[in-house]
Amino acid sequence: MSENEVKVKENWWSRNKGKVGVICGGICVGIGVGVLAYIGIKNKDVILGLFKTTEKIVPQALETARASSEVVETIIPAEVIVHKSINGGEMFGVGEHLRNLGQNRYPSQEKIAEALSKGIVLGEHQTLVDAYLKNAA
Repeated sequence: MSENEVKVKENWWSRNKGKVGVICGGICVGIGVGVLAYIGIKNKDVILGLFKTTEKIVPQALETARASSEVVETIIPAEVIVHKSINGGEMFGVGEHLRNLGQNRYPSQEKIAEALSKGIVLGEHQTLVDAYLKNAA
């Protein structure tokens, strides 16, 4: 082998590594887009259902709450509602209960007084949750 052939073999990678990197990067991006498109096509109904569910749950909840004989004191905002409907979409009551709060969170003075009036002593990071209606988990 002559010196010129050795130089050509040694310098091919250094001359072409940028092009190889761009080609490999393009292939990886193409595969990634293809996989995401495939997942989107296979789960189209689920993805579209997420957007349609929020439009249906809130009016259903309001209609059911108005139809029931119970008084609804608070309406939960749409962004708080989780989109998994349970109990066939029918409203049901959740009783009053204690809730553990995270660190650096404390119950309000009103909740402490309300709990004491009911004979309940709250822990340092606990609060009293009022009864409410729900139809989603």
